[in-house]
Amino acid sequence: MESTQLNKVLIILLIITGPMTAVLSAPASAAGISEYALKAALTLNFIRFTNWPADHISTQTGKLRLCVSGDEYVQKAFRKIDKKSSGKRVLRVNSIQNPLYIGRCDVLFYSGKNRSLLARMLSATQGRPVLTIGDVRGFTDSGGIINMIRSNKKIRFEINQGSLNKTGLTVSSKLLKLSKIRKR
Repeated sequence: MESTQLNKVLIILLIITGPMTAVLSAPASAAGISEYALKAALTLNFIRFTNWPADHISTQTGKLRLCVSGDEYVQKAFRKIDKKSSGKRVLRVNSIQNPLYIGRCDVLFYSGKNRSLLARMLSATQGRPVLTIGDVRGFTDSGGIINMIRSNKKIRFEINQGSLNKTGLTVSSKLLKLSKIRKR
């Protein structure tokens, strides 16, 4: 099968059926598919494998707010998952560059080199049911929950179990089995 066709099949599997095994073998970058389009699809699946507390506002409103901090390429890729569903909730994607607005987020995706901004963003989520996802070196060591790592032309992920436990969120055991677990 031609590389482009194979990539399309993997992405369709990822988006429609959500099998995390397809994710682990998906190329990190391919013709016609940007790395951030793949990361956006992964983020959507991470959200689908996460449960928020029963009294969380998204349960009442039917909306999950995904805040994205990153450059224009990141923003463009994530806009493609705006209005996708996760169970009975609709995902709303918004840009965020200021930690003061973290209170409007149920999920935070961070991509960037500004370590100071990362620290302020993660600090603003402490003790709140916010799923934090990133793609920067040391993200989980800094207190983030899920970090996507590019390895051998694939995207893999690790989960910081300690940070997850502090949020009141629960993640499917299926997702945990496929990740590298960090205990911090």
